[in-house]
Amino acid sequence: MNIQKSKPHVPLSFIVQPKNLLRVCICLVLCTWAVVHAQFVYTFVTNTNAVDATAFNNSHKIALRDAGPNTDTISIVFHEGDSIKYAMSTNRGLVWQTPITISPGNYPGIDVDAFGYRHIVWQQTDSLTGTTDIMYDCLDDYGMPVNISESAENSMFADVVVDDSMNAYIIWVENIDNSNQILYRPCHAGSLGTIFQVSPTWPHATHTLPSISIYEPDFRVFVLWDCIDTSCYSPYQILYCYKQDSVWSSVTTLYASHMEAGHSSLDYDHGNDPFSGCYDYTSTTNNREITFYAGNGGGYATLGVSTYPVMTTMGDVWSYLFWQEDSAGLKDIYYQLYYFITGWTNGSIRTDFPITESVRFPSSCGAYLVWTQGDASPYSIYFADFGYPVSTEEHNDQKEDLSFTVAPNPFQKETRITYDVERNAQQLHIEIYDISGQSVKIFPRRMHNALRSTLVWDGMDNTGKEVPAGIYLVVMSTPHHHAVQKIIKLK
Repeated sequence: MNIQKSKPHVPLSFIVQPKNLLRVCICLVLCTWAVVHAQFVYTFVTNTNAVDATAFNNSHKIALRDAGPNTDTISIVFHEGDSIKYAMSTNRGLVWQTPITISPGNYPGIDVDAFGYRHIVWQQTDSLTGTTDIMYDCLDDYGMPVNISESAENSMFADVVVDDSMNAYIIWVENIDNSNQILYRPCHAGSLGTIFQVSPTWPHATHTLPSISIYEPDFRVFVLWDCIDTSCYSPYQILYCYKQDSVWSSVTTLYASHMEAGHSSLDYDHGNDPFSGCYDYTSTTNNREITFYAGNGGGYATLGVSTYPVMTTMGDVWSYLFWQEDSAGLKDIYYQLYYFITGWTNGSIRTDFPITESVRFPSSCGAYLVWTQGDASPYSIYFADFGYPVSTEEHNDQKEDLSFTVAPNPFQKETRITYDVERNAQQLHIEIYDISGQSVKIFPRRMHNALRSTLVWDGMDNTGKEVPAGIYLVVMSTPHHHAVQKIIKLK
């Protein structure tokens, strides 16, 4: 596998406390099936009769709402037979509530907006016509599911992303004049917008597996998809375009070759870069490889068949890269994790956790990953929390618990960083980074005995110059522990 450039995103207020996390998981192991590997947490979600319950990688299967330290609410959608299922955890995946059935259908996608509203899309067979429709529903309003496609033709492989104004943007594949095309439609509070054909109408081209996401700082709605154009010397193509405000860009070719390519996917977590995505392709040695486009770079070659890549990014700070790997007939999920201080770490699900059966179809959001597992029915869905890819040293003779709040957030003029220190935090260091990973403000290193302290950041950098509006990272650390929160400075 040949991984090219990439970058990452993590859940807000994501605090790495390996020792405390380990203790929590040991207490919960009997009732949650939790296993801890280093700073990684691995839990059972539910059983399923579908071998491809979390397929395909183009649509979001996992989304989250940050609700404060250690309380991320994580939502998962999957299909079982001909039913759409929804599962939820309110404590970062340590315990999962019993899944509920949403509707008949297959291949769902999910996004969660800034208010915590859950937006789901899926494909559903019309009982009268036998064709498949694209359905949309917000689980947190009183409206009924809406038929987005409203077509007599087959509609498939939907995906959804939601902006801060609760506008849902839905993308799907539809058969038009015996050729698959990519269609787009917005929806706000149950009110449907106009259907727009994103893919170009080329006579010998078929388009499939679209992915959709929103990227800062321009808040462009990007669509990425697979295309096969038999009239070209390089028929296998990965294409994309974007909508900014109400204007669509022209279609751009990200990849084109006479060797097969596909399974394209965008950053799943509202990427903070102008554009980032991934896809797999057949190399000149006939090995199936992965490309992660934009970001930190990295990766390593494998001897197996690499497919179904997914990624999340935040500037040059973090990277979370996952893909399915079939080496020597063993289906595994490999990962590459990047943190700008320590660089790359890598591994696989079956190596890290005590798994002796196939794992497949990864779907990720920040540091969180879900997949389908098993070699025979009933299959299982599992979840892993990979935390930050930071090497953390444990000392039994030292106990430190880092937690802090930043308020107001977002802010304009100044914000207060208030933190609790359990016992004594030796050599506590607090630093602020911009989204590219550049340090903008360093607070003096200090010794603390008080349990609560407050720092005020006035939005100035180390030279006394006001920093521009945007996303920043507050990093609190000691020699053995790290805590990070994302903050937003307004104009």
